[in-house]
Amino acid sequence: MNISTTPSSEINEYISERLINQKEPSWSTTRKLTDIALKVIFGGGIGVLATIPFAPLSVHFSKRLNIPGEKAIGYILATANSSSYFFITLWANLENVEGLTTPKTQLEKKITQKDNLAYLASSYFVAVTLGLVSQVPFAYLAYDQNKQNLLMPILIIVADSSFPILSVNRAIKSITTRIFSKSKNKQTQHLLKNFDRFLSNRIDWIAKGGTTDTELTLKEGFSHKKIDSASKLIDFILQQESQNSLTPPTPLQKVKTGARFLGYGGGMSCALSELIVLWVLSNKGWDSVIDSTPISRSLSVVVILVQVYLLVQVYGETCADLSEKSIEAITCSTTKSAHKTENKWFKAAKISIFAQSLLTFGPSMETAMSYFKDKGTQYYLGITTSIGIACLTLHSMQDILKRFVNARAKENSEQEKLLKFKSQLEALSALLKSANQDAITKFFLNFNDKQLSMLSTEKINKADLYLDLQPTDTTHLLA
Repeated sequence: MNISTTPSSEINEYISERLINQKEPSWSTTRKLTDIALKVIFGGGIGVLATIPFAPLSVHFSKRLNIPGEKAIGYILATANSSSYFFITLWANLENVEGLTTPKTQLEKKITQKDNLAYLASSYFVAVTLGLVSQVPFAYLAYDQNKQNLLMPILIIVADSSFPILSVNRAIKSITTRIFSKSKNKQTQHLLKNFDRFLSNRIDWIAKGGTTDTELTLKEGFSHKKIDSASKLIDFILQQESQNSLTPPTPLQKVKTGARFLGYGGGMSCALSELIVLWVLSNKGWDSVIDSTPISRSLSVVVILVQVYLLVQVYGETCADLSEKSIEAITCSTTKSAHKTENKWFKAAKISIFAQSLLTFGPSMETAMSYFKDKGTQYYLGITTSIGIACLTLHSMQDILKRFVNARAKENSEQEKLLKFKSQLEALSALLKSANQDAITKFFLNFNDKQLSMLSTEKINKADLYLDLQPTDTTHLLA
């Protein structure tokens, strides 16, 4: 079998357009206005509504303290908590809206195999339905505890469904991505898995600012003095992986890895506590609505399932990041270039966010003390769920700040452009996971032998890769 030419790669074209030439998808006027309207309504508007149901819980908890100034403490906690739930709801709704309105180029549509209208509509229908249903038991409890006032249950169903809707959407995307990944040829699946690991390492490296001795390379690479083609970007990614594999971890790196592991475990404990509280409240709510224990418990399982994916993901990652950053702060080991990826305004905002997130414990403590009798259980669940909400607040507000930085990146400092470049690499990783078999095969066919050798210990025969292409794509390539 003689290969006459290498097929062009749509993924390489995407890299050239979006990462090298910084070309963004075009927005029609209608789509842009729709995007703005939905973000204002569902993001800002519903975000404000989300602050109302939980503020009284903070005031009630402050009364339990029975200390001087409890009224002022209640107002402080209510203010912090209202702000927290505003940003959590804003973040979730921005994510939900952007999944619907963000335009995709014809090239992206050609690469992916599941981002069609039918898939999008069906996934959002399932997510919205489950998200709304999951809030019914909590809405009834709010209705019952507020003297049959309809305002609170309506607010809970409308505003608090944002998070479970996003959770279901991400879970559906993750499941379909895994299904499509398994449908790929084992050889290309192996190459893709390894390349994505290398890409994740590079993204993590950029997030930490790299190291002082490679700062110039990174800066030159980003300004495209060195990275001016898809092949050079691939070299850029694999080069960092090669450096990582040659350099043994230092004792400090081992401590950081251990801290991340412990932090992730702590995040899982917080997520489990949150799910326990949701289970108890859900059972109580459904039991008040439905006179059938099996049906009530089955619906409570649905409530847990729609929350679990995002809770585990956000709590685990955020606690792991906080643990690692704590070690860096204690040992003063943050690299000089890592500091340069954030300006003073961004650092100050993150500090204020962290401080505010520590004051979001009012509703969690009040809920634990209202629905659990054992003192030890009350404090354990109250503290761990408070930490979880603080992590979710921190994650939400940091993501919103990152959006602001990315929006400014075209006209501002190099460090802001660097953060945007990181986001573009993350988008590339997501695109690769959802790409069809032909697009992935063509992508790896454009790798040179050295690049392929870094992705597999076994020699890759390109002729075998050609067999993975559809017949219509190979007839003109084989002689």
